[in-house]
Amino acid sequence: MDSFGIKDLKHTLRQTMLTKRRTLGAGEVARRSKQIAEFLIASSSFHKAKAIMAYAPLHNEVDTELLLQAALGQQKQVLLPVAEWENRQLRPVSIKSYPDSLVAGRYGILEPAQDRQSPWPVEQIDLVIVPGVAFDVQGYRLGYGQGFYDRFLGRLSPRTEVIGLAYDFQVVETVYPEKHDVIVPMIVTEKGVINTPGSRRI
Repeated sequence: MDSFGIKDLKHTLRQTMLTKRRTLGAGEVARRSKQIAEFLIASSSFHKAKAIMAYAPLHNEVDTELLLQAALGQQKQVLLPVAEWENRQLRPVSIKSYPDSLVAGRYGILEPAQDRQSPWPVEQIDLVIVPGVAFDVQGYRLGYGQGFYDRFLGRLSPRTEVIGLAYDFQVVETVYPEKHDVIVPMIVTEKGVINTPGSRRI
C-alpha cells in the first residue's frame, strides 16, 4: 500500500477514535483514569523513576492528575512538555505543583506558565508517560499527526522507559505504522498493563 493509502487509513482511524473518546462523560473519564493511574503508580517503573515526564490531558485523554500528584507527593522530579511549534519539538520543563502552575497555550493545551518554566535535560528523564489517539498490539502509537512525540521519543536515552496511557477501546490491531513511527514498549489501560513485543516488564 502506498503512503497516501496509509495516511487515509490513519486519518479514518484517528477520527473514529476521537469521536468515540468525545462520547465519554466526565464521570467515565474520571473512573477509567483512576483505574489507569492506580495500575501505573503500583508499577516498578513508576516506583524507581526519579524524574517523570507526563502530560496535561486534552479532549478527554486519560487524566494524569492522580499520578502527577502521587509523583509530587513522593518528591519525584515532575516534568511536563512545552510545545515548540516552530520546529515541532517538545521541551520538558520541571513543575512543583499541578495543575495550578499551568496556563492554556496554543489550542488550549495546558503547559507550565512562561515565568515558571525550568528546563530539564532529556537524557536525565527516567520515565516518559505519553498520551495517544490509539495504540496497537505491537506498541505503535497514533497521535494527532503533528509528530511531536515521535521526534521527542527518538531523542530519549536508551535507559528511559516509555509508557502509553489509553482507554481499553483505544488499543487496536494496527495503527498502520510508518517508518518514522516509534514503538511504545508498555501501555496501561483501565484493564491492566500491556507489554508490547520487546518490552521490559513492569
